[in-house]
Amino acid sequence: MNEILILRSSFQTDEYVKNEYAELLRLLTEKCNASFNVTGEEMPLPQIDKHDTFLVATGGVEGLFVRLLENGIVGENVTLIADGRNNSLAASMEILTFLNEKGGNGRILHGTNDEIVAEMIGSQQIKSDKESASNNDCENVKSSDIIEFNRIAIFGEPSDWLIASGVDREFVREKFNIDFVNIDIERLVTRVQLIDDEMVELLTKDHEDSGITFGEASHRDLLNSLKLYLAISQICHEENCTCLTIRCFDIVKQLNATSCLALALLNDEGIDASCEGDLQSLLTMIMARRIAWQPAFMANPSGMSKENGTTTFAHCTIPMSMCKKYGFRSHFESGIGIAIAGEMPVNQKYTIFKWGGRRLERFFVEEVDAVEKPYSEHLCRTQITFKFYKPEYMLNCPIGNHHIIIKGAVAGKIRQAMKEIGVYEIR
Repeated sequence: MNEILILRSSFQTDEYVKNEYAELLRLLTEKCNASFNVTGEEMPLPQIDKHDTFLVATGGVEGLFVRLLENGIVGENVTLIADGRNNSLAASMEILTFLNEKGGNGRILHGTNDEIVAEMIGSQQIKSDKESASNNDCENVKSSDIIEFNRIAIFGEPSDWLIASGVDREFVREKFNIDFVNIDIERLVTRVQLIDDEMVELLTKDHEDSGITFGEASHRDLLNSLKLYLAISQICHEENCTCLTIRCFDIVKQLNATSCLALALLNDEGIDASCEGDLQSLLTMIMARRIAWQPAFMANPSGMSKENGTTTFAHCTIPMSMCKKYGFRSHFESGIGIAIAGEMPVNQKYTIFKWGGRRLERFFVEEVDAVEKPYSEHLCRTQITFKFYKPEYMLNCPIGNHHIIIKGAVAGKIRQAMKEIGVYEIR
């Protein structure tokens, strides 16, 4: 077997991923005669030949994969190994969506260590099901009363790893009467710096007096998060924007604060807000609110179990109204600021929904039962497991990484709305 290239984000080190995946690396070495090379998104590209097999060790490596592809390091038949920890499955789904849209050939190997190794040994190359609507299929899409006029504030550009989650803004503007307002991150940073502690102390006290647990998060983290919330709210009001998305990891680096709490509060106030500059997910959230009249949870698929027929989703922000209870912890990837550790109700129906493609030409929807609230230090802070197992979609032809979770069974209403505007369903 050729060398497997391990991909990691700048938040982790070579030593970390080798220790984290030591058992899987051992099995692949012993049973598949594999060797390994690690590369990080902050490193110069390795001077190596083409690779077909990549172990996706963390999230945030999608931009790195694009660089490898552009520099001739990616082969024709791509295998992405992802066990789900550290957002590896979500990153692999984004990469595979990108490959599919470019006409490439790839697959994701996901499961336990033994299942991954067994597939490496015995499986044949699985070709992606590329049945999807072309751009031409969407030429007749018309705006609908369901999609009202919106002004979307875009704070910074989409995150580098969202290589398959953008939209054709001119097309969307014309077809759905949506305006995009670009907000420079420096304007937001300056606004945050103008807000002093006294302006948010009352808000801080409200949270602290409610008995919320804080985990690693501190009083200062809460102050900083609420300053960010006020700054985003003020700018959206000034620009007459009804929803927003934000390149949140840049905020973490510049302000030593996270936007997780700000987005949670805004979504509960009726202002749809997505992470990471993900416009496809934001538009899905807007549609979800129009149909279900409630906020939604933007989450990463973080792991599937063939044995139990389940899939776990996780993220560090969620509208608090969707939780039975919640606490504050540090942000998963960076260990900085505040994230929402929410406990979602189980033994009830939810709907998984994603509307995507550059011209919003396709969607996926499925009604599911919540069966468990898991707890893992390897995932984002809010976690929920559904009786949902669709490897043919998740591992072969996904619509990006983030998916939108809605309380209740509303798939029928979503299908009807999508039918009205001529959007193709992936099943």
